[in-house]
Amino acid sequence: MGLSLPGPRFTMRGVLTLGLRRSVVIPVGTALLAIAAGCQRQPDAAKERIAPNPNAPAAYPVVTTAPSSHIARARPHLSDAGWKSAPFWVLHTELSPAILVHASTRYLGLFADMAECGLGAPAHIAWSTRDGPRAFPAGTTHDVSAMEENWLLVWFAGSPGWTNWDAPWAVFLQRKPRWLRLDEKGLHLEFPAAAGDVVVLPIYGCFKLPPAGRDYLAEHGLPSRKLLSWQWEKSLARDPLMRLRYWAGATRELPIYCEESFSVDRGRDEVTMRWRFERHSIEDDWKTRRLKLAPVSPSLGLAAKDKAFPIRFSKPFFDMEIPTPFGPCVAVQGEDGFDATFPWLHYVNESSAGGGADSKALAAAKETSSAAPGSWSTFGRTGLSPLGEEAARCSAKARQAYKSGDIDGYDYAAYQFVRELTLLWVRQKGAEYFRKQQPWHSMEWMDEEVFVAGLHAGGWSLNGPNYPARAAERLFATRWNSFTDPDIGRFYRDWLRENARRELGWCAQRGLATNAATNLAHARSLLLDETPAQFERLVPPAAPSPYVAGAEREVPGPNPALVTEVQLVDRDGRPSTNGWPRLVWPAWRTPSGGEWSFGRMKPVREGEPRSVRRIPLNWNTEVITFAGP
Repeated sequence: MGLSLPGPRFTMRGVLTLGLRRSVVIPVGTALLAIAAGCQRQPDAAKERIAPNPNAPAAYPVVTTAPSSHIARARPHLSDAGWKSAPFWVLHTELSPAILVHASTRYLGLFADMAECGLGAPAHIAWSTRDGPRAFPAGTTHDVSAMEENWLLVWFAGSPGWTNWDAPWAVFLQRKPRWLRLDEKGLHLEFPAAAGDVVVLPIYGCFKLPPAGRDYLAEHGLPSRKLLSWQWEKSLARDPLMRLRYWAGATRELPIYCEESFSVDRGRDEVTMRWRFERHSIEDDWKTRRLKLAPVSPSLGLAAKDKAFPIRFSKPFFDMEIPTPFGPCVAVQGEDGFDATFPWLHYVNESSAGGGADSKALAAAKETSSAAPGSWSTFGRTGLSPLGEEAARCSAKARQAYKSGDIDGYDYAAYQFVRELTLLWVRQKGAEYFRKQQPWHSMEWMDEEVFVAGLHAGGWSLNGPNYPARAAERLFATRWNSFTDPDIGRFYRDWLRENARRELGWCAQRGLATNAATNLAHARSLLLDETPAQFERLVPPAAPSPYVAGAEREVPGPNPALVTEVQLVDRDGRPSTNGWPRLVWPAWRTPSGGEWSFGRMKPVREGEPRSVRRIPLNWNTEVITFAGP
């Protein structure tokens, strides 16, 4: 249910509070304001938690086979950059809420043809003039050759079809334009030469700003964000201005590939994951200072916002306050990568089931899920399985792999296991985060009795007795149905006991169906009874394994959508390669019933592309190239 996750002490709002200015960079000295290793709040169950004992006598014999030092990736990062010579291309990636557009033409149209979806184009635009940041209404052609900074901001307040919310977009330029015009057909930019690289970004992610006279959160008793875009034409507010100036530098180093690897340390019962990033760099006419961000998977970031989350990061991170369907945009600033260590391997290597762990593991391993281990953004398998089911399968697979002498199989299953425990953390404690981002996928209010049901390709799914009103299935009623693994129960008792206690008590009060009540009774016995006095060691210790590929070994991707999808569709939303790319939020519906669109990106005023080609760069990123008419 809705349980508030305390955020990191350093957030994008904290950046604004510090009064940072143009080309802002967070100083390293402010690490004391960020979550750092060893600063977690301990949960109530910490006093009862039994520490792992890697050196205890182990039931399984020692495997002498050395782990592999290299595992091939399903789709290595494409080294051929020939796609950059295309006259028009779009790059989208799950590593950033931003989308990169490149045009070799002097003209570039953005937010174009929105009337196709029954929506009006942006009604307002702002940029930094010689007299400072200024906002202007649509309908006028402007000479912008003297722009002082590399950004534009457009928003929709008062535009046709935008009655319930607003979604401001930033446009970050590489080249100084000569003139621009915003009208009912979109934003038109004219450059002295090629437009070059242009980055578009919804600066508040999928959070929707209220219209004039409304405050959706405050009306339902939640804290207001006080973001009033309908007032920005008079004077551009400080919050969007500081975001623009921060992202002006951050978009100069756009991440396009994440190399994820991991190492298993049985001597400490830990799994350490390592992320290293490659970027597309942009030098612009304003000489904007470039800022590197190393993004954290938003699903991991959602769990890590909880101060009780015990994972140790090698570098401090901060919440950029850009929500996505997978969780918050969280990043490490100024680094090419970072590590995170998960101290949870003893839930595989030890067992309260004693000798019974073998038969339990064998039965669970036979039911191993056929689903892929998930993308960078999901941080685990997608699906709506009951709580603990996927983690128990990974644990069983690891034990069986070790017993059979498959050390690489053990390591990989252990890596997947700690990812699944992270997703369990989100499913148990993450609902309140999404409630505070409302309206979510519709104007229907999400009440307090809501649960994180599971993952799908478009993000986290939420479900409760009342929300959504037209749910095909009430998944919350069956989420404890397969909670039978005593070692996953130990994890819950150690870290999530009070959350589970509240939920199970709530379920009992709701009076669920008989079959559900039976499953709940079993879950209560695993979660709320006394912790066993000792656990049997199954897997013996060993030195840390080499760092090798994680999910990339079997996830080719690409998985390029984070906040906004880039679609190739005709005016009616049907798949087509005879049109320019369209920006879409597919979970939302327009007044006419179609997917919510932010228009097309076009290198020409008239005409359609002669050919289109989709090029997967790696498991995170895709480029779409276009030949002009």
